[in-house]
Amino acid sequence: MPLTSSGKLDRKLLPRALAPAGLGSVPVAPRDEGERRLAALWEQVLGARPVSVHDGFFRLGGHSLTALRLIVLIRGAFDDDLPLAVLSHADTIARQASWLREHGPAG
Repeated sequence: MPLTSSGKLDRKLLPRALAPAGLGSVPVAPRDEGERRLAALWEQVLGARPVSVHDGFFRLGGHSLTALRLIVLIRGAFDDDLPLAVLSHADTIARQASWLREHGPAG
């Protein structure tokens, strides 16, 4: 199995047949502007493309440091705070977009 320099599984180097669910499935494209903006941020942070709105952040290789980076980018792009704790249950673009619509400045 391919490993990163820190000894973790390097998911980017896994063959598609061995990749965890959510990696290699047919991506669902963003359906609105909020999801498009989040998808661009996810792609930037994770270095993965395309990202489905139903892919799990941590299943795509996200970890605590990339989660913090994502939170900072969301704050800048949406002028809103997505609490880090929300990532545990809003771990997809679709769920994050829904949370931002519901709890955002206008919500």
